[in-house]
Amino acid sequence: MKVLHVLSRLNRSGVERMLECSYRLWTSSGVEPIVVGMADGEHPYAQTLAKRGYRVLELPTARSARGLRAFRQALAATRPELVHIHQETCFDAVALASVSARGVEGVVQTVESSFGFTGSLRVRRAMRAAFSRRLGVVWVACGREVAATEWSRFRNRTVVVENWADVDSITAGATAEAGYRVREELGLKPEARVLGLIGNCDEPKNHELIPQALRHVAAPAHLLHVGDASGMPAAESASWPQLPPRHTVHHLGVRDDIAALLAACDLVLVPSRREGLPLVPIEALCAGVPLVAADIPALKWLSSFPAVSLSEADADAWGSAIEAALIRDWTAETNLSAGTARSRFSPKRGVSEYMAVYQRALRRAPALSPRVLTHTPSP
Repeated sequence: MKVLHVLSRLNRSGVERMLECSYRLWTSSGVEPIVVGMADGEHPYAQTLAKRGYRVLELPTARSARGLRAFRQALAATRPELVHIHQETCFDAVALASVSARGVEGVVQTVESSFGFTGSLRVRRAMRAAFSRRLGVVWVACGREVAATEWSRFRNRTVVVENWADVDSITAGATAEAGYRVREELGLKPEARVLGLIGNCDEPKNHELIPQALRHVAAPAHLLHVGDASGMPAAESASWPQLPPRHTVHHLGVRDDIAALLAACDLVLVPSRREGLPLVPIEALCAGVPLVAADIPALKWLSSFPAVSLSEADADAWGSAIEAALIRDWTAETNLSAGTARSRFSPKRGVSEYMAVYQRALRRAPALSPRVLTHTPSP
């Protein structure tokens, strides 16, 4: 079965990394996977996926007529049996183009985040989801909290397939020796307190909370700030000069050695305002590193792991949570959490569950009526 995975810009983000570590599982399951990136400009992660084995197509944004035209041409050229959409951008237009293409027998749409749209945006999102369901699209949520949001806000019923991580690579790479090497690279002493803030910069990640929280942490700490900073919002940019001089931030940019970076950390911070099922806390748990995370609906699943402390989105509360976590012995909790996370978030489990979803989608492929085909989706 040939499957077309449709994404926006191909960056070092969650979906791309999930695809990267699961290529052999797809092919051994009888899937020929093709990745399509729909965004104007460069696709930084395209080469990485291509080296892994994927055929990668780079197209213009789905928000443009030329992008949708290029997508239809790609459908005609690749002739997939199933299209798996991982983006929100014009998903109804992409779905319509897919189901009306010759040879496409099913479409799957994955929701990658909890969208709290209100007002007219909420109404439009609900209408667009309803329209795509008329096309036979099977909707998937990347976590139970995301599924609950889709139903409560948009009456959009979804199948839950939780995200996964490269469990084997994280487990093998997050060794004490690897952590020591990172600390040595950065000139950090073995006894230094090291915090990890890992993830691409954008507004939902709420990175600006951390410099404010560290004002309430008395003991000096080193903060490893890892990820693509090109999308850093103004609020985060303004927050870094406010970091107290007793603390040190290391802006490391995009790194490939995530396992080693995790092994160098005493604590990983996840202050997000909005999430789906992010890979960073999964990877930290698999690496045996404790977490302080935001107490938001999308991260409630973390409460089942004993190596996690949830904190309200307040600088004082976060400062207290960080201080308490740094002086606590987490050994028993991290060992227990690591075993559970490695089983729950394995790529093998995720691919197996998606194969069942794909079979369901193939059975739901509708015969399109002229009325559906003449519908003009919203931009």
